[in-house]
Amino acid sequence: MTSRLRTRLLRTASRTLCSGLLLLPLASWGATYCQTSNLTANLGVQSLSAGADANTIGQQIGNESKPEGRIFDGNSNAQCRMVRSWATPARPVVPGVFYQSGGKTYPVFETGIAGIGYAIGISDRKSYDYQPLQAQGNTPTYSGSPTVTMGFNIQVVFVATGRLQSGTYNMPYTQLANFYVETANGNVEGGAYIQANATFDINAITCTLHGANAYTMTLPPVSVNDFANVAIGSAPSNVGASNAINLNLSCPAGISLYATMTDNNDPGSTKNYLSPGSGDGIAQGIGIQMFRDGSSTPISMGPDSSAVGNTNQWYIGSAPSNIGLLLRTSLQAQYVRTAQTMKAGEVRAVATVTFSYR
Repeated sequence: MTSRLRTRLLRTASRTLCSGLLLLPLASWGATYCQTSNLTANLGVQSLSAGADANTIGQQIGNESKPEGRIFDGNSNAQCRMVRSWATPARPVVPGVFYQSGGKTYPVFETGIAGIGYAIGISDRKSYDYQPLQAQGNTPTYSGSPTVTMGFNIQVVFVATGRLQSGTYNMPYTQLANFYVETANGNVEGGAYIQANATFDINAITCTLHGANAYTMTLPPVSVNDFANVAIGSAPSNVGASNAINLNLSCPAGISLYATMTDNNDPGSTKNYLSPGSGDGIAQGIGIQMFRDGSSTPISMGPDSSAVGNTNQWYIGSAPSNIGLLLRTSLQAQYVRTAQTMKAGEVRAVATVTFSYR
């Protein structure tokens, strides 16, 4: 929920033998000698009830599953003597999101459900030293003496990737990772995989904003002369602040409310003022500072995100654990000098306020 504030102021190469025969790699796809079985993580119903932003991105949510078993079996076939195995992901990776466990970093992959991803750890049957399934290339799972059976212990963990949305979401049997083996005679075989199914019953709690979701804040006209003796970072003493606006939100019991203000003209800014805009007729050397709840310290800008710990996010208040509460933040604006050189023109500062519910 946002409130807007406005102011005027393969390349592939093949090599052939002379006879025209294609040179094959040492390991090649061929006949299937190994029998395969798939591992299934049945995660059932995952009930999640909390503030919509209560989960830190990369944090485990819900229950985990640890299926284990044999997935390749030679079944006494002498051609299935496996010397190497590896795994690859079956789903796209979530960029920039990682799960940390046991001193290891796990890439997180998409489930197809907003705000929820998964991470996979793989170990051999003799240990539970899980190794992360990597996002790129092959994740080695075995290399050693020829064996006629191949099995693994698997850990499937659901991970927060963003804001949760209320509702019931079904993840039917979904293939998460694929397994491959190489036999002693250089044959490569696949067909084994990990799959999972789950139902997510999500109650993502938010607050309700009362009143308008867009406001205009008016500041009086000023001239460059008004800033003649004003230092950078200060405002002229003879020019007052804007009208105040109140953002009122009704929050359910136990919810804490946070907010971040973003400069729409400069979304990556972390400065303590709003830029005046850009283009013809826009003033230069001046900005708009925003103040909250009577504070004399201007608000610093941050990214348009509700994530926990977002840059320059501030705390508004909390509703008691046993009763809902109306929470309020009051905002005012005033001019600020931002450069030694100033130019007259119009100021078109626009901000958004993004709330975070925990």
